[in-house]
Amino acid sequence: MRKSIFSIVLLLATVLGASAISVTTAPGELSKQVSDKNVTELIVTGSVDVRDFAFIADNLLSLSLLDMSGVEVEAYTC
Repeated sequence: MRKSIFSIVLLLATVLGASAISVTTAPGELSKQVSDKNVTELIVTGSVDVRDFAFIADNLLSLSLLDMSGVEVEAYTC
């Protein structure tokens, strides 16, 4: 019984502590849209480029779900 209660409490803490956001962005602007670097679930729509992928890889280390199915990848030209 104690194990069950502990498991439920742990599950609730995990779920309530999860941070999920959905953003629509333009190329190179994802870092301005995502202020919480501890986000665990991110849904991105709009357009992105290599700068946005670098931001995700370098800063969003807690991600467990990344949905970019609604994204168009554009070429980056400096």
